[in-house]
Amino acid sequence: MQIIGYHITCIQAVNSLGERPNGSILDFLLEYKPDSIKVMYHLDYCVANLFRALQVPAHDLKKLLNNGSLYLAPYTFNYIPKKYFNVQHGAGRGAPFANFNDMYQFHRNSDITEHEPEWYAMEAARIGSQVYEALLQLGLSPTSLVSPVRCWEKEVLAHMDLPELDDIPEQAAKLAYDCCEGGWVEAFQKGHFDKTYDYDVRSAYGSFTRGLLDT
Repeated sequence: MQIIGYHITCIQAVNSLGERPNGSILDFLLEYKPDSIKVMYHLDYCVANLFRALQVPAHDLKKLLNNGSLYLAPYTFNYIPKKYFNVQHGAGRGAPFANFNDMYQFHRNSDITEHEPEWYAMEAARIGSQVYEALLQLGLSPTSLVSPVRCWEKEVLAHMDLPELDDIPEQAAKLAYDCCEGGWVEAFQKGHFDKTYDYDVRSAYGSFTRGLLDT
């Protein structure tokens, strides 16, 4: 498996193979690379510069943030900040597409202007290769680096015969319920909001937990 790094600035794009767009930047990103995983050093930075270069209106960008997807004929974009970006040309089986994984979760270096674009593309590929090799050593066969935990869940945990909720004796389940309680955090609507509020009831957690069983 080949790990290919990509980096996009406001004026150029490059990958770790030394390639640059020979036309449309989207065609460059969509170019088929067999047996490969495409990664970016700082996904959010690259995605922001991509849509800046494409001159996508602000209201369309809000759709992408709020819904996680955006259709700009003939392209479809899917985006999870700090995780994953996908672009597809057309629809249906056989339509060209490309997935990009974020390497920022593995290095946490927010400085993306100190070096030349080629450096960030190469560094993304280097970090991605290290993560890929580490997963191989764990006996996994990753096809994506979005979430190493998800890879383990898919290849290992999903095949384990673990007890489920219905397997717990009713009395044991009741004791567990009576002994612990987590905080309640609820989002009523997903998306980006310029102004938000956080409400809390004073001493509600302490008042509730004092009635739990002492184990």
